[in-house]
Formats: sequence, structure tokens, C-alpha cells
Amino acid sequence: MTWNRATRRKYNRDCLRYPSDLTEDEYRMIAPFLPPAFIRGRPREWTWRVLLEGVLYVLENGIAWRALPKDFPPWQTVYGAFRFLRATGTLERIAECLCRVARYGAGKPVNPSVALLDSQTIKTTETGSFKGYNGHKHITGYKKQVATDEDGRYLMAYLHPANDAEITGGIALIAPLTDRYPSLQRLIADEGYRGELFFNCVHAVHSWRLFLTGTKPLSQQRALVEANHAWFGRNRRLKRDYERDPAQALAFNQLAAMKNLSRQAVAALRRF
Repeated sequence: MTWNRATRRKYNRDCLRYPSDLTEDEYRMIAPFLPPAFIRGRPREWTWRVLLEGVLYVLENGIAWRALPKDFPPWQTVYGAFRFLRATGTLERIAECLCRVARYGAGKPVNPSVALLDSQTIKTTETGSFKGYNGHKHITGYKKQVATDEDGRYLMAYLHPANDAEITGGIALIAPLTDRYPSLQRLIADEGYRGELFFNCVHAVHSWRLFLTGTKPLSQQRALVEANHAWFGRNRRLKRDYERDPAQALAFNQLAAMKNLSRQAVAALRRF
């Protein structure tokens, strides 16, 4: 997508309180997956939309929880909502469903048959969860294995220390990816995944066809997963690893996927 005047008008968010807030259509996509209020007990004081917008503000601006602006609910309440969504797997379920909706809106089968795989090394801080050292990039932190469909839509992610090889993280990602998307038949990855161990895992265990990007068409297609890294990089909380719990770091990546896919799904369904 070219970033020009037309696309700037199309994706302009100046009408919102903060650019990270949800529009009516985006929240309508997400709302069915959020848990309803309990019948018994104290009535809910804050709506899920307000809580989600608080979490998205932290994600996009990279601030500490205690620095949340006062027009949001108390930071303890927003943080508790994020922990609840992480613990129940709600964020991953929302991202999975929104990916299928976006594919349907783009006129493609809801179940992908091609997956693009790539890794990215994220630098850690003194409180970060992973302390592995990537000698090739001279970065201490974690590696993020990301699988997308053929158009760069997020499918699944896996985090591991940066000193582990790409093959190690790729094998760990493939098993749950197969369970969630059994329709997958082909995997496109770069030369970093070359090796007999990874080849046997893809072909013998999962019966997929593995393509390494040695030709120009495959390189152009794999560039779409690089675009996914760029979309995630617009969220400042993901630029470095501040989380003590690896599950918390993964949940922020799932939240970023939910944000991007909700916007893509709304834009795709507007064509109907």
C-alpha cells in the first residue's frame, strides 16, 4: 500500500480522542469475544471498550502502566483487564478470527494454505524476560518467530532467547500452527531456516512443502512478512522488551496483531 493523500484520508484517526482508540466498527468486530458482565457481584464500573483503549494506549505509546493518563480508568484496573485477556487466551482468539474475517473480505478462503515465516531480534532491558545474546546482530534480548499468511496477516508468534537458532524457534512454532490452521500446505522462509532438521520437521512430520527464498518471486512474497514486522514496530511498547514475564511479552504482540487485523477487517468488509 502506497502512503499518499488518499490513504492518509482513508486511515485518518483525528476524529478519535487518541489515535490508539477504537472506532465503532473496530469495536463491533472485537466485542463478541469479550466476556460478559457477571450476573452476581458488584456491577461493572468500566466498559470493555474503555479498558481496551487504555491497554492500546500503553501498547502504542510505550509508556509505563502508572503513566496512563487520568482520563482512563485507574492503571490497576486496565492492567488487570490486560492480564485477564492474556490468561484466558482471548487476545489470540480475537486475532485468529479477525484474520479469517480479513481474508474473507479480501475474497480469499478463510483458511490459509501458505504460511510465511521470519524472525526478528528484539533488544531487552534490565527487566526483560529474555537475556539471550545474538552474536550475529550483537543484540541481547529475544527472537520473535512470526508466521503470516501469503498477504502478511498475522497467524501466530513464538518468543525464545536470542541465542537460540532460527531453526529451534521455527520448529517450536510449527506444531501449534498446524493445530490451529490444518489447511496449511506450504511454508516459505529465508535462508536462516536451511538445515536437515528443519527440513525433516516440515516434510516428514507435518507433510508441508518448504520453499526457501532463493528466487525473486519468493523474495517478493516473503517481503510481506517483513511488512508485518514494520506494522508491529509502530507500537513503541514492542521496540524493546520491558516485560518480566515472557507470556506478557507475547500477549503484547497478540494485542498488536488484534489492532492491525481489526483495521484490516473493517477496511475489507467495507467493499461489500
